[in-house]
Amino acid sequence: MIMLYNKKENLIKKNDFNISNELEDEMCIDPFACKMSLIGQGTISVKPDVASVVLGVRTENLQLEIAQDENTMKINQIVSSLKEIGISPNNIQTQSYMIYPQYDFIDNRQILRGYIVIHDLKVTIKDMNTIGNIIDTAIQNGANQVNSITFSVGDPSIYYQQALNLAIDDVLGKAKTLGEKLKINISEVPVQIIEEGAQNEVPIQPFLMQSKESTPIQTGQIEITARITAIFSYTK
Repeated sequence: MIMLYNKKENLIKKNDFNISNELEDEMCIDPFACKMSLIGQGTISVKPDVASVVLGVRTENLQLEIAQDENTMKINQIVSSLKEIGISPNNIQTQSYMIYPQYDFIDNRQILRGYIVIHDLKVTIKDMNTIGNIIDTAIQNGANQVNSITFSVGDPSIYYQQALNLAIDDVLGKAKTLGEKLKINISEVPVQIIEEGAQNEVPIQPFLMQSKESTPIQTGQIEITARITAIFSYTK
């Protein structure tokens, strides 16, 4: 989006490279009286190096205590099996623990028919080649639901700095193009820059992890985006 302002802060033109003839004569001669607001964006695509898998156990029984005991036994077995294949206890965390009473309605009466117990674990994985094996191990040891798999990078700040550099190049390029098109002199350095922050996009360009012994998982790539708003001064 492109916005031009005159010295009275009145909007002259928006989303257009053309300025009407009657406004052309009002272009400023004071380098700080007229301002132009431009948006710059830069994006870096990176391969994720951290995965978070949420998996767990759902049990159901007429008696709550039995449903809880069965659930606890399976969760303990899952945790033990994950530790055996090298997952640190620090990377296994309870995501949620829920109990749901189940009712039937017969002859306008609410009759308890049992309880559902759900215990979900969040497993943080730093070796992308082991994701499938970890899921398979959990399932083989009692997990009966896998709720989500998300990907991220351990240190996004490195990539964000690269994206920010691209955003600056983008906004400077726009300023140069506008200056040449409108035949105005735009300041080489913005008088103000507003950083709008980082944005991590959903995984893109997935590839299939090659493994004959475990569930194949697509890790894809993550887009890290930086956006800035830069305000330039200009003269005719």
